[in-house]
Amino acid sequence: MMYRLSYYVVGLSLCALICTGAVKGNETISDTAVVARVGDYRITVENLLESYEITPSFVKLSANPLETHLRYLIYEYLMASEAERRGYDTLAITDRMIRAIEEDLTVDQLYRDDILSQITLTEENINAGVQKGRIRIRLRWIFTESIVEAQNIYRKYTEGASFDSLFLRHLPPDTPPESRMYENTQLILERDNPGLMSQIVHLKSGEVSEPVEGADGYYIFRIDEIRQNPILPLDEYTKLKDQAVTVLTKIRADEISRKYIQELFDEENPEIIPAGMYVIRAYLAAQGLTEEQIAEYEIPLEIMTEGGPKPVIHNPEFLSLPVARNRHVTMTVQDYLDWFEIRQLQIKRHSREAFNTSILQTVRKMMQDRMLSDRAYERGLDGREAVRSELQRWKAKILYSVFRRTVQQSIDITNEHLRSYYNAHATRYVDREGNPLSFDDARDYVYGDLYLIEENRVLYRLIRDLEAKYDVYVNESLLDDLAQRIEESEIPVNVIFYKPGGTFPRVAFPTIDQLWRNFAR
Repeated sequence: MMYRLSYYVVGLSLCALICTGAVKGNETISDTAVVARVGDYRITVENLLESYEITPSFVKLSANPLETHLRYLIYEYLMASEAERRGYDTLAITDRMIRAIEEDLTVDQLYRDDILSQITLTEENINAGVQKGRIRIRLRWIFTESIVEAQNIYRKYTEGASFDSLFLRHLPPDTPPESRMYENTQLILERDNPGLMSQIVHLKSGEVSEPVEGADGYYIFRIDEIRQNPILPLDEYTKLKDQAVTVLTKIRADEISRKYIQELFDEENPEIIPAGMYVIRAYLAAQGLTEEQIAEYEIPLEIMTEGGPKPVIHNPEFLSLPVARNRHVTMTVQDYLDWFEIRQLQIKRHSREAFNTSILQTVRKMMQDRMLSDRAYERGLDGREAVRSELQRWKAKILYSVFRRTVQQSIDITNEHLRSYYNAHATRYVDREGNPLSFDDARDYVYGDLYLIEENRVLYRLIRDLEAKYDVYVNESLLDDLAQRIEESEIPVNVIFYKPGGTFPRVAFPTIDQLWRNFAR
């Protein structure tokens, strides 16, 4: 699918509510007003509120949540400023991550132009979506990777075996039955599994489906219950209507995206090249398979050449081999490995067929990404202000993350430190019955406790030094005004922030690190 942008902003965001004066009378606040400056970085009202809306829960539980959020945001910009001064932005991995984010943001613009712009919803469409949102479906399923096994299970059901007995019999070991039960509205089910729903929507309560092919195998569904919610109060109806708009937009966008991608593949005529695939398969096997799996899947880690066998891994000669090409560009093994490192995609390893299929899917995904980004850059979409401003925020986040990692790696805790800390706090380390743990048994717990203490100490000194080194300004009156408006806002916000597609899974906007939860100053 094309959808590199998989979140949708439908309804009112927190920034929209506050900046338009929807809260606290008719006063408005410019979303570009500067709340804080840290070195060369500016934090605008829009930046602050977008990141605050998805801030970690420990911030929202503090006495002054917006102020707390901003304080940690300032810490991150201080560390990003220092990282840039030290040249961390020129590191290969940092540069690749920043370029990958830029590519993702640029393709988001292509998505808005070529996909979202085509979507219109009528009142009839929305009302139908609302009706589906009122219907709740509870179902269970039996899963198998083999169509033959699925057909045998279904045959036993048609011959009189109860679904309940078949369901329990085909649960894998240590798999709770609840993991293969699901309940939601018809609207959400159609959003998440449109192909599936089209095959079982005709079923009534108590009926069982024939085997249905999914992405990873075959499913047999039983509809345990279908019920319709009664007439809804106005506020709940409004929420449901907003949800219907969001879901229907995504469904329509996915339909257009599939067609768009197919046309792009037909136009570019991409192909996968076996020689490069051979090398990629060996690399991923060495990274993620056991020796037993490598032998079982018959994956050689050497290639026979005129000079004799040569190891595949870390051999520059093989990194330049082509793995895929289209009409305009050829992508090498090195291109794939760089792309894969950033995306951190999951490769299935439970069987040879699953492993090979997963690799093929990732290569196809790389080709798709490249073709989309080439089209977006050809149009100059990377120059749009939305891309440039958002990229700066992500660049700061990446620089902060790289710098914080170096801080963490600098913390050295010796065995002597551990033993000394254990001796001073031995009464803390007990088992479930309250019996004291020996040093060896408690060592991991002691290390965790001591590490947090040392990390806090290092961060405290670092932030103090950076505050003296870089100019920090906070518009206190504007911050107080925003905090008051947030507190007074009782209007529900309808925004989906998580972005599972694209360059790599990420939230829609960079927000503060969960690790600040452990920081006390």
